[in-house]
Amino acid sequence: MSSFLLSQIIVACAFAVGMVSFQFRSKNHVSLAWFLTTLLIGTHFFLLDSPEAGALTLINSFRFLTSIFTSRLSVMVFFMMLSCVGFYFTYQSPSSWIVFIAVQLGTYASFRSKDQHFRIFMMCIGSVWVIYNIIIYSPVAIIMEMSFIISNCLAYYRLYLKKESNI
Repeated sequence: MSSFLLSQIIVACAFAVGMVSFQFRSKNHVSLAWFLTTLLIGTHFFLLDSPEAGALTLINSFRFLTSIFTSRLSVMVFFMMLSCVGFYFTYQSPSSWIVFIAVQLGTYASFRSKDQHFRIFMMCIGSVWVIYNIIIYSPVAIIMEMSFIISNCLAYYRLYLKKESNI
Protein backbone atom coordinates (compact mmCIF):
# COMPACT_ATOMS: atom_id res chain seq x y z
CA MET A 1 0.00 0.00 0.00
CA SER A 2 1.37 3.42 -0.90
CA SER A 3 2.04 6.01 1.79
CA PHE A 4 -0.47 8.31 0.05
CA LEU A 5 -3.27 5.75 0.29
CA LEU A 6 -2.38 4.93 3.91
CA SER A 7 -2.39 8.67 4.72
CA GLN A 8 -5.88 9.01 3.26
CA ILE A 9 -7.15 6.03 5.28
CA ILE A 10 -5.68 7.46 8.49
CA VAL A 11 -7.13 10.90 7.86
CA ALA A 12 -10.50 9.27 7.11
CA CYS A 13 -10.39 7.79 10.64
CA ALA A 14 -9.57 11.25 11.99
CA PHE A 15 -12.50 12.55 9.97
CA ALA A 16 -14.89 10.15 11.71
CA VAL A 17 -13.73 11.11 15.20
CA GLY A 18 -13.67 14.81 14.37
CA MET A 19 -17.20 14.83 12.94
CA VAL A 20 -18.59 13.49 16.19
CA SER A 21 -16.51 15.83 18.33
CA PHE A 22 -18.29 19.09 17.60
CA GLN A 23 -21.64 17.64 18.56
CA PHE A 24 -20.51 17.31 22.17
CA ARG A 25 -21.64 20.13 24.42
CA SER A 26 -18.65 20.11 26.75
CA LYS A 27 -15.46 21.79 25.54
CA ASN A 28 -13.54 19.11 27.45
CA HIS A 29 -15.23 16.32 25.48
CA VAL A 30 -14.56 18.16 22.23
CA SER A 31 -10.91 18.61 23.24
CA LEU A 32 -10.51 14.94 24.15
CA ALA A 33 -11.90 13.89 20.76
CA TRP A 34 -9.57 16.40 19.10
CA PHE A 35 -6.61 14.91 20.95
CA LEU A 36 -7.24 11.66 19.06
CA THR A 37 -8.19 13.44 15.83
CA THR A 38 -4.96 15.45 15.72
CA LEU A 39 -2.82 12.42 16.54
CA LEU A 40 -4.23 10.79 13.42
CA ILE A 41 -3.98 13.94 11.31
CA GLY A 42 -0.33 14.42 12.35
CA THR A 43 0.47 10.87 11.27
CA HIS A 44 -1.26 11.56 7.94
CA PHE A 45 0.93 14.63 7.38
CA PHE A 46 4.14 12.68 8.05
CA LEU A 47 3.05 10.08 5.49
CA LEU A 48 2.55 12.90 2.96
CA ASP A 49 6.13 14.06 3.60
CA SER A 50 4.96 17.20 5.35
CA PRO A 51 7.05 17.16 8.54
CA GLU A 52 6.20 20.73 9.55
CA ALA A 53 2.49 19.96 9.61
CA GLY A 54 3.11 16.55 11.19
CA ALA A 55 5.25 17.87 14.03
CA LEU A 56 3.08 20.88 14.79
CA THR A 57 -0.10 18.82 14.64
CA LEU A 58 1.35 16.31 17.11
CA ILE A 59 2.17 19.22 19.43
CA ASN A 60 -1.47 20.25 18.95
CA SER A 61 -2.69 16.86 20.07
CA PHE A 62 -0.98 17.25 23.44
CA ARG A 63 -2.14 20.83 23.61
CA PHE A 64 -5.74 19.66 23.28
CA LEU A 65 -5.20 17.10 26.01
CA THR A 66 -3.59 19.67 28.31
CA SER A 67 -6.33 22.25 27.71
CA ILE A 68 -8.85 19.86 29.30
CA PHE A 69 -7.13 20.37 32.63
CA THR A 70 -6.15 24.03 32.52
CA SER A 71 -6.78 27.29 30.71
CA ARG A 72 -3.81 29.04 32.33
CA LEU A 73 -2.10 31.68 30.23
CA SER A 74 1.37 30.32 31.09
CA VAL A 75 0.48 26.89 29.66
CA MET A 76 -0.88 28.49 26.50
CA VAL A 77 2.35 30.48 26.11
CA PHE A 78 4.38 27.29 26.65
CA PHE A 79 2.56 25.56 23.77
CA MET A 80 2.91 28.64 21.55
CA MET A 81 6.65 28.68 22.21
CA LEU A 82 6.90 24.91 21.66
CA SER A 83 5.15 25.39 18.30
CA CYS A 84 7.66 28.13 17.42
CA VAL A 85 10.54 25.74 18.14
CA GLY A 86 8.86 22.98 16.13
CA PHE A 87 8.27 25.41 13.27
CA TYR A 88 11.90 26.54 13.32
CA PHE A 89 13.22 23.00 13.03
CA THR A 90 10.73 21.73 10.45
CA TYR A 91 10.26 24.74 8.15
CA GLN A 92 10.15 23.53 4.54
CA SER A 93 8.58 26.19 2.35
CA PRO A 94 6.44 29.33 2.47
CA SER A 95 3.37 27.11 2.87
CA SER A 96 4.77 26.13 6.28
CA TRP A 97 3.60 29.54 7.47
CA ILE A 98 -0.01 28.46 6.87
CA VAL A 99 0.52 25.56 9.28
CA PHE A 100 2.18 27.84 11.81
CA ILE A 101 -0.71 30.32 11.71
CA ALA A 102 -3.30 27.56 12.10
CA VAL A 103 -1.41 26.05 15.03
CA GLN A 104 -0.96 29.36 16.84
CA LEU A 105 -4.65 30.24 16.41
CA GLY A 106 -5.54 26.73 17.57
CA THR A 107 -3.41 27.12 20.66
CA TYR A 108 -5.12 30.38 21.50
CA ALA A 109 -8.53 28.78 20.92
CA SER A 110 -7.80 25.71 23.02
CA PHE A 111 -7.15 27.78 26.10
CA ARG A 112 -10.35 29.82 25.87
CA SER A 113 -12.53 28.99 28.84
CA LYS A 114 -15.80 29.66 26.97
CA ASP A 115 -16.97 26.96 24.63
CA GLN A 116 -18.52 29.51 22.26
CA HIS A 117 -15.21 31.32 21.73
CA PHE A 118 -13.43 27.99 21.20
CA ARG A 119 -15.95 26.96 18.53
CA ILE A 120 -15.75 30.25 16.63
CA PHE A 121 -11.97 30.02 16.47
CA MET A 122 -12.15 26.37 15.37
CA MET A 123 -14.34 27.38 12.42
CA CYS A 124 -11.76 29.96 11.31
CA ILE A 125 -8.85 27.57 11.83
CA GLY A 126 -10.59 24.95 9.71
CA SER A 127 -10.57 27.41 6.81
CA VAL A 128 -6.81 27.84 7.15
CA TRP A 129 -6.31 24.05 7.14
CA VAL A 130 -8.45 23.72 4.00
CA ILE A 131 -6.00 25.99 2.19
CA TYR A 132 -3.01 23.98 3.38
CA ASN A 133 -4.60 20.65 2.45
CA ILE A 134 -5.29 22.00 -1.04
CA ILE A 135 -1.62 22.97 -1.38
CA ILE A 136 -0.30 19.53 -0.30
CA TYR A 137 -3.13 17.73 -2.13
CA SER A 138 -4.86 15.66 0.50
CA PRO A 139 -8.40 15.19 -0.87
CA VAL A 140 -9.82 13.43 2.18
CA ALA A 141 -8.34 16.10 4.47
CA ILE A 142 -9.89 18.86 2.35
CA ILE A 143 -13.33 17.25 2.62
CA MET A 144 -12.70 16.54 6.30
CA GLU A 145 -11.88 20.14 7.20
CA MET A 146 -14.82 21.49 5.20
CA SER A 147 -17.10 19.01 6.96
CA PHE A 148 -15.66 20.00 10.35
CA ILE A 149 -16.51 23.63 9.62
CA ILE A 150 -20.08 22.71 8.67
CA SER A 151 -20.49 20.37 11.66
CA ASN A 152 -19.16 23.00 14.03
CA CYS A 153 -21.50 25.65 12.56
CA LEU A 154 -24.48 23.33 12.98
CA ALA A 155 -23.49 22.51 16.56
CA TYR A 156 -22.99 26.19 17.35
CA TYR A 157 -26.45 26.95 16.00
CA ARG A 158 -28.05 24.03 17.85
CA LEU A 159 -26.32 24.70 21.16
CA TYR A 160 -26.35 28.51 21.26
CA LEU A 161 -28.29 30.35 18.59
CA LYS A 162 -31.39 28.14 18.45
CA LYS A 163 -31.95 28.61 22.19
CA GLU A 164 -31.75 32.37 21.83
CA SER A 165 -34.21 32.46 18.93
CA ASN A 166 -36.75 30.40 20.91
CA ILE A 167 -36.96 33.00 23.69
